[in-house]
Amino acid sequence: MSKLTKILLPMTAVVTLLGVTTSPALAAGEPALPANDKLYIVECDTDVTELQLFGLNPESGVPTEIGAGAPGETYCGFQGAQQPGSDWFYFFNNASYLQRVDLITGVNETIAQFTLNGNPYTNAYSLTFGPDGTAYVLSYDDLYTVNLDTAVLTYLSSPEFYDEYSGYPYAFAYDYVTEKFYVVEDGDGALYELTPSTGAKVELAYNDDYDVLSMAFDANGDLWSNGEGDFVSKVALSSFGDSNAWQDSPNILVNSVGLYSESLWVSPVFTTPELPDTVVTTPELPDTGLSISALVGVGALLLVVGVSIVAVRRLT
Repeated sequence: MSKLTKILLPMTAVVTLLGVTTSPALAAGEPALPANDKLYIVECDTDVTELQLFGLNPESGVPTEIGAGAPGETYCGFQGAQQPGSDWFYFFNNASYLQRVDLITGVNETIAQFTLNGNPYTNAYSLTFGPDGTAYVLSYDDLYTVNLDTAVLTYLSSPEFYDEYSGYPYAFAYDYVTEKFYVVEDGDGALYELTPSTGAKVELAYNDDYDVLSMAFDANGDLWSNGEGDFVSKVALSSFGDSNAWQDSPNILVNSVGLYSESLWVSPVFTTPELPDTVVTTPELPDTGLSISALVGVGALLLVVGVSIVAVRRLT
């Protein structure tokens, strides 16, 4: 069953009946971001402009439009990630076209449809970046690198997630705190650590109360996800299997209608490989209602007192 069939159609029915979706009853309060982090979501909902980018306050559930979306494009953004050292968030839509959106201006660009060996490729489930800027695309069982200019895929390894529990690896992200890649599949809700070069994976925990269809990590190494409903969730990586430890935002509303998304991102602080004590981060958001501090100034202050800035940013 396709992702859209499995998730979006049932969600549409719930929205029609109730107006919004509700969070799991086990949730442990509203989630908060670290002081300097910013949370973004891309639509997967026909009630708003196609591929519209929003800044989100997870404590209030209030979204703020950034840019004008991509009217006319196929709707629904899937798991993506911010390119290290740039403001571009790369993701793909439900027609397997690689997209990118500027997290500051909201300008959205369509690059090309994924191809493999010269043929269109439509089995992608998630995309993320490594700290060196390598872009990965994860499918049922195989992992690819992707050329960001052409959307051409190159085979890398075979983690074989689908063969494990017949689940699709929708959520895939790199954690700058633990310096590891993580994947969540939707068959058993299993969380894995992944080594891209070999495809080796280690199962860490599972949670079948939440549909984790997109994830990212904040500056504290906490995992953020969406896909369960019209809200985002946060949990410590070590508490992934404990549903009582998860925190859910209020339902996200646009014009009093629930906003559903399967692609979220928490803006990272990048440490450049050449200058390990140099912080590279995205500029301030326009007036989104999110309170953001100047990270570079903080980095400079910490250096004065002798504390080094390290990478604090922790699904192809």
